[in-house]
Amino acid sequence: MIARNANIDLNLLTALDALLEEESVTAAADRLGLSGPAMSRALGRIRRTLGDPVLVRAGRHMVPTPRALEIRAEVRRLVEGAHGVLTPATPADPAQLARAFTISANDLFVTAVGPRLVARVAEEAPQVVLRFLGESHVDLPLLRDGAADLELGVIDSTEPEIRTEELFTDRGMAVVRDGHPLTEGRLTARRYADAPHLNFTRRGRLTGPIDTALAASDCAAR
Repeated sequence: MIARNANIDLNLLTALDALLEEESVTAAADRLGLSGPAMSRALGRIRRTLGDPVLVRAGRHMVPTPRALEIRAEVRRLVEGAHGVLTPATPADPAQLARAFTISANDLFVTAVGPRLVARVAEEAPQVVLRFLGESHVDLPLLRDGAADLELGVIDSTEPEIRTEELFTDRGMAVVRDGHPLTEGRLTARRYADAPHLNFTRRGRLTGPIDTALAASDCAAR
C-alpha cells in the first residue's frame, strides 16, 4: 500500500535510506529484496522529488551529494520511527529477536570486548547481527542521529536522552625501551613530564588528558 501526502510517496523513504546507507544501487536493491532496475527507478523518483541527484558517480563508486549528507540522519530517524510504530514490541526472549545493532567503538574496545560479545550474542540471540563502526577523526553525534545503537568509549555526553553505564575503569601505562632512565629510581610526575614522548591521536590533537593532568600538577612537559 502506498501512503501519499501532497503526491509524495512515503515509501521512497525506505529506498532513500537504503541508498544512503549502502551508497550503491545494487547493494540497496539487495538489502530491500528488489531488482536492480526497480531500485534505479526508485532512485530516479527520489531525484525528481528532492530536486537533487542524491548519489553521483565518483570513479567506480557512488558518493552522496551534500544535500544527501544533510538529510541522511533525518531519513534514518524517520525510517526507524516508522518501523517502531508498525512492528510488534520487542520480544522479551533474546532468542526471538531478529535485527542488526550498530556499535560505535574504537579498535581498543572492539579488541577487548568484541569477541566475547559476539560469542555471547551468537549463543543467546542467534538472529542478531552486530556491526562495529570505527571511530571517526571528528566527534559525531552518532547516537543522537540514529547512526549507532550503542557507543563504547569515554562518554562525556550530557544530553538527557543519552543513557550511560560504566563498564570498567582502565588506567594508563607508560612504555619505555629496555634500559631507559625512567626504569631506574622513583618515577615522579616531573621526571615523566621531562622525558620525550611519542603521542598518537586519531583527531590530530597535540595535547590530551595526560597533558591536562600534568599541567594541573604544575608538571607540564617542556
